[in-house]
Amino acid sequence: MNVKTSYNSTMHNKLFKSFIILLIHIAGCNLLIAQSPSPYELSSPQEELIVGSGLAVGGIVLYLDKKVKPLTLKEINQLSIDEINQFDRSATHQYSHNAAQWSDILVGAAIVSPLTLFTHSQIRDDFSTIGMMYAQTVLLSSIVPGISKAHIQRVRPYA
Repeated sequence: MNVKTSYNSTMHNKLFKSFIILLIHIAGCNLLIAQSPSPYELSSPQEELIVGSGLAVGGIVLYLDKKVKPLTLKEINQLSIDEINQFDRSATHQYSHNAAQWSDILVGAAIVSPLTLFTHSQIRDDFSTIGMMYAQTVLLSSIVPGISKAHIQRVRPYA
């Protein structure tokens, strides 16, 4: 089993579970906190539809992701640059461990950076509404790449 593929799958599962816990927490806060006037308003049927469909599609993506058989080391070593489509071929000799680490750091920063908005008192007063919108955004935007990867089957040997 490819270690990087296993790590990615495990990370995806942990992130998905974390988002479920975050959504439950924010939904609970929404029931407990009195809302001040806000330009944003949560609507129960709409929020339930967004979260429910996001979780359902996320579950399907996780199921499809587990069905993908990772490449073995032998299969990776047998890959030929001539068999890679022209679009992807130019990237085959561009791997940089340093760039990969920075990419991971920047992805994490992009996910966490909107939380800095909660340093503003008016936004903190509207925590449950903005938190729910943020959690929905993260949930749905984390699912879209998974849908693409599940439907577009191509060789993905992770470094």
